[in-house]
Amino acid sequence: MGVESDWYLSTLTWRTAPLIPAAQLWAFWANISQKKRISAHRFPCLIIAIGNVTVGGTGKTPLTLFLANALRARGISVGIVSRGYPASPRAPRIVQAGDAPSEVGDEPLLYARAGHPICVCAQRVSAVEKLLSVSPTLQVILADDALSHYALPRNLEIGVVDGNRKFGNGRFLPAGPLRESPERLALCDAVVVNGGPTMGYANEFTMQMTICELRTLEGAPVVLVLNERITVLAGIGNPGRYFSEMAIFAPQVLIEKQVALPDHAEISAEILNAQPSDTIVVTEKDAVKIARIVQVVNKKILVAHTQTRVTPDLVEWLLQRIQSSQKQRGPKTA
Repeated sequence: MGVESDWYLSTLTWRTAPLIPAAQLWAFWANISQKKRISAHRFPCLIIAIGNVTVGGTGKTPLTLFLANALRARGISVGIVSRGYPASPRAPRIVQAGDAPSEVGDEPLLYARAGHPICVCAQRVSAVEKLLSVSPTLQVILADDALSHYALPRNLEIGVVDGNRKFGNGRFLPAGPLRESPERLALCDAVVVNGGPTMGYANEFTMQMTICELRTLEGAPVVLVLNERITVLAGIGNPGRYFSEMAIFAPQVLIEKQVALPDHAEISAEILNAQPSDTIVVTEKDAVKIARIVQVVNKKILVAHTQTRVTPDLVEWLLQRIQSSQKQRGPKTA
């Protein structure tokens, strides 16, 4: 267990207490960044920034994918831009479904394999420009993890909060999980609370994610048999949520091991082959990394597919804002 696990304890620990001076510097920098005026650069489409004030694990990726799918189903032409972490390319790159995760990031591959136009670049303005150069008819671009990327102008902001872990110990990085003050969320047009009780924000929505089906890497549905032994593995920001959902989804099986890897971690054949179970269940985000090495894996790999629900109807709320903003568009200031 590393220092990240201490971030969500109620008190400082021997690992987080010495980091307070560095956290104070981070807080100072974050305060300055919040006061920067967002560029007045205008795009011919609507830019929606989606992000969080903590490090990872809030559910912004499934929310982004949910919104992209829902807007497309409503007839909106939508694209996505992302930093492409951990690759974070300096030059904008259009992501193809067959790209290597090490070159474009795992989350962008998830979007690309869902059929969405996506561009990755450390500078999100360059990503938007590149995406529009190849998809000029886009009406909306979702900027994943761009809440704090103030170089990017935006028309709407959606903040995401983990309703269970919330803001951890309330400390800034590296002594805690905060990269911006929680008060930053009050400036967002909407706040989505992922699980847990409501938090009292204006325009607050609640997101629930549940595992709805297991599939092979090729997409065929699979049902686990009674007392089947499995390992559940995740390299995501909050693996505990996934482990809990798997226990609820498949109470008939025996979970031999829970493997929590760092968020965005590379998953090798050696890691998979070393697990005790013949069947390993992974997340959708991790599946895009495993697809390239499956030929040398001697385990059965299954993917836990999730269903996302947001109440009240965030998509309808968003469609109304899109229609309104298209009539009179202007950049937001933070």
